Amino acid sequence: MQRFVKRGGNPKPVQIEPLQPLWIPQPDWAGKTAVVIGTGPSFDVAQARQIGLARSRGSIRVLAVNDAAFPAWYADLVFAADRKWWIARDNLPNFEGIKVSLSASYWDAPKGVRLIARAGTDGCELRPGSVYTHGHSGAMAVQLAAQMGAAKIVLVGFDMRPSGQGQAERHFFGGYEDPLGSKPNMAKWVKDFRAIADAMPGRILNATPGSALDCVPQIDLSAAIAH
Repeated sequence: MQRFVKRGGNPKPVQIEPLQPLWIPQPDWAGKTAVVIGTGPSFDVAQARQIGLARSRGSIRVLAVNDAAFPAWYADLVFAADRKWWIARDNLPNFEGIKVSLSASYWDAPKGVRLIARAGTDGCELRPGSVYTHGHSGAMAVQLAAQMGAAKIVLVGFDMRPSGQGQAERHFFGGYEDPLGSKPNMAKWVKDFRAIADAMPGRILNATPGSALDCVPQIDLSAAIAH
């Protein structure tokens, strides 16, 4: 079934499927290190290459958040909570990994995208099948990595602060185009992330240079993904 979605005044057909059963993550990453890549301004091509090399050796698993999917096309899973992101990206038709979004965003599902339930707003859910949202796809992605069984979760691109002023400095690529741009509450994200860190003591490491996220230990990326 196709629906026409207006984008910039021009309707565009997007393939839509009827709402599907909610996705339950399986522990396919048990014992593995999972790298969760956010879209913070510190993420760069050198890091993308380093993570990609480790993934090619099979030593890690990779979860990309939103537009981090494009430099990290090798990711095992892409998560974007917002329905409008999947529409704007045409459901990533050529991405071969797992695609996941939040069920609360949908009355129907984009083709090939799995939906996970919303557990609530603030907290951390380690049991597979739902996530606490925190208004932040990165926070939900970390819960997903844990539910996939990852023994260690390494954060990259989780700056939680802009590199300058305005939308253009919030992400490694500049700023999102309309209608994807938003006004993030980074101070709240930093505060809220403590609930996730407290639920997984010692399991989460932050390999984001200059990150404002101080509730998890900092580590060099090379050390974090070493054999």
